[in-house]
Parts: sequence; C-alpha cells; structure tokens
Amino acid sequence: MEFGAEFVRRYQKHPDAQCYAICPHDKAKTDKVGDLFKVGRRYTYYEDVFADRYADAIPIVTPIAATRL
Repeated sequence: MEFGAEFVRRYQKHPDAQCYAICPHDKAKTDKVGDLFKVGRRYTYYEDVFADRYADAIPIVTPIAATRL
C-alpha cells in the first residue's frame, strides 16, 4: 500500500468524517488508491483540491524524511 493510503481507510471508518477525494502525486497512484477504497473524486494536482468548493478540510499527509544523526 502506498504511503498515505492507510489514512483513507481511517477517514472512511470515522463516524464524523467522509473521504470525499484523494490526491496522490501521480495519476497511477491516484487510480490505484481510488479503486482500492472506492473513492470517486480524484485529483493529481493539489491546486484542484483547494479549488473544490465542496472540500471542507484537507489533511496533508507526507512521509517523515529519513535523517542521519
């Protein structure tokens, strides 16, 4: 499973949330995650998500960068 995809399931299971749309950074990942979790609204550019008047909250999920100590 791609990073971030596990959050879709969490939002779908939450009683007060709805996973309205997804926006992975490339089309193949968007379709893979969208098909897996049955999310119809899919974006590949974050600007399009921000322009969607029906999106109430937009969580931004990014991996923690690996660092050397």
